Amino acid sequence: MEKWRCGGSNPVNEKKSHLCNSWFVKSHFYKIKSFFPFFLFLVWTLPFYATRSTDLTFYDHSDKNVLLNLKSHSVGYEYRFPEWNSTEESPCKWPGISCDTGGNHVTAIDLSSSMIVGELFRNFSALTELRYLNLSDNYFHGTIPNDLGKCKNLIALNLSNNMIGGEFYGFNNLEVLDLSSNGISSSLEKMFPAKSCRNLVVLNLSWNNITGSIEHLFNLCRKLHSLDLSSNNLSGNFPKGISNCKDLVTLNLSGNKFSGEVPGEIGSLLSLESLSLSNNKFSRDVPESLIGMSNLSFLDLSDNGFGGDVQQIFGRLNQVKHLRLSGNSYTGGLVSSEIHKLRNIVQLDLSDNNFSGSLPVEISQMSRSLKMLVLANNQFTGNIPREYGNLSRVQVLDLSFNKLIGSIPESFGKLSSILWLMLANNSLTGEIPGELGNCSNLLWVNIANNQLSGTIPTDFFNIGRNVVPTTFASIDIGIVSSCRTLKRWIPTEDYIGSFLFTRFTPEISCKGGLIHE
Repeated sequence: MEKWRCGGSNPVNEKKSHLCNSWFVKSHFYKIKSFFPFFLFLVWTLPFYATRSTDLTFYDHSDKNVLLNLKSHSVGYEYRFPEWNSTEESPCKWPGISCDTGGNHVTAIDLSSSMIVGELFRNFSALTELRYLNLSDNYFHGTIPNDLGKCKNLIALNLSNNMIGGEFYGFNNLEVLDLSSNGISSSLEKMFPAKSCRNLVVLNLSWNNITGSIEHLFNLCRKLHSLDLSSNNLSGNFPKGISNCKDLVTLNLSGNKFSGEVPGEIGSLLSLESLSLSNNKFSRDVPESLIGMSNLSFLDLSDNGFGGDVQQIFGRLNQVKHLRLSGNSYTGGLVSSEIHKLRNIVQLDLSDNNFSGSLPVEISQMSRSLKMLVLANNQFTGNIPREYGNLSRVQVLDLSFNKLIGSIPESFGKLSSILWLMLANNSLTGEIPGELGNCSNLLWVNIANNQLSGTIPTDFFNIGRNVVPTTFASIDIGIVSSCRTLKRWIPTEDYIGSFLFTRFTPEISCKGGLIHE
């Protein structure tokens, strides 16, 4: 049985390809650990594994009759659930159904990914003890029936990846709500009347067409721990009312049209672990109050309007492990901000800015916790410092699309943990150093569109010899015979985001071929 899912692609509106290219899908390097995935898993699986009844000596047939009516309601139930039939004494062992410990009442229904078509059933309230309802990844359409609001014991509702809209009345006890990827066109004020979200702990409305302000939500839903409003059309300033939601642990507002500054009030969210404000129109300075957020480990401010020198505040966010400032207009401040001194940094992405000058040698002194460093798509010039070979724990190093010159440092052979090395689209010269063959974990190397010359070193084909086959499958590159390109499979869930392969040039052979034609 599939666990509870908040988000994902919608087969109807074909968002999958966009999601696969989005930064959050690059989960191998950007995944944040928190209690929420485990919490949501427990919310959904406990009723199926802890309260599934084996004692069926007594059963109230009214619940069974409701389920049989449900089966006949929409297209898809009949052939997907043949076990649902009137000859069974109790529905407690039917697929997707869970009952209380006495086997008297249905407490949970999971019909996710069942290819069901039609409007939502309008008599769920007859299941008086229903607590968990998962109808995600189907083809339901229309509005949310008022009847659902009459399910007084319902605490978790997942309708994601359908075509459902409407308002919420009577959901006063609901704690978990996922309406992501439904194409909802409405405002939060209309969707959530007064008191309708006062007990919500987890709310996911991502990948819809929700408009307007979010101040209303922060005034009403003060118990929220996890809020995802990403990929909508929300606008206006970041509301200062965010301080009302002091229990927030994860907040994702990426992919909207928010503007102005990030308010200092956000610093009052002392439990916040993950903050994503990417792909908006935020500008000005980032508030100093972020420093006091001791639990903040994930911060994404990419693709906004921040610029100038990197603020010194970023060099003081020692609690942050994952920092993304890409896609802004920063021009300097890498050294003066002391961002290279962050003690716990694991992933740092400064790509797609306007940094210029030499690559700072100080970067080589970054914490041994650093696993990912992305400086691509800037205006860096000069040689690659040989000291960068000291980044022994780095798994991803991307210096591509700059104006770097000189040779590839032999010291890169000391990058014992490197998985991806990207140096493409610079003006590098000389030969490929044989020392790169020492990088036995290297999966993907891109040195295309440079001015390299000479032959491919024999040791270069040691690349990937320590890769675990069950984790990273590789293609037989036929080194001895007819190989003309070096190919490596890249897992879809990792940094690149899709299966890729590297071509140096069309004329490379595997035995001493020239880099140039």
